[in-house]
Amino acid sequence: VRQLDSVDADRLMLWGTSFSGGHVVTLASEDHSIHSIISQIPFTSGINLAARNSFRETIRMTLAGLRDAACAAIGAKPYTYPVVAKLGEPGFMNTEESYEGYLKLFPKDTKWVNGVPARINLQIPLYNPLLVAHKIDCPALVLAGINDSLIPAYIIKIMAKLIKKGEYIELDRDHFEPYVDEAFEENIATQINFLQRHCPVGLVSK
Repeated sequence: VRQLDSVDADRLMLWGTSFSGGHVVTLASEDHSIHSIISQIPFTSGINLAARNSFRETIRMTLAGLRDAACAAIGAKPYTYPVVAKLGEPGFMNTEESYEGYLKLFPKDTKWVNGVPARINLQIPLYNPLLVAHKIDCPALVLAGINDSLIPAYIIKIMAKLIKKGEYIELDRDHFEPYVDEAFEENIATQINFLQRHCPVGLVSK
């Protein structure tokens, strides 16, 4: 991106949400030339997420991950695990609002398949953006949903407080509401305000 003629490499800003919300935190902790970041309802701690699971679910996810890893080792078709499921059913996201909230983001005629290579189940507990947040030097807007049952607001707040120039905002929403309808407009207005304050005049338009 920095090599594109239309991009000012000195003003590169990263935006991420949910799992990619954790990625922008990780990247900004490694690349100190990043201008600013917005991390929306971010994934913060694989350890925290794994601790939420029951023993039965942990075993189920681990076995699925090992099976898929074996498939990868022999070049076979990936063994998948549901991305989203109803409460109590097998799935990477299976909390109260997850199933209906996630599917609401897709058009009715979507051909999306509800499955991800299960080997990710073995990697998630090892991925913890929370542990590197203190290394970020640039301005950062971190948003959490106080009704989020997937990534609790308290753990996001802890991560935001570790960022030297971090700004923490709580939305009266769950994990999926910030993407749609009035909640989206409220959320984006907050983010535009952050950009207008931290980016040069003319870089952001309403």
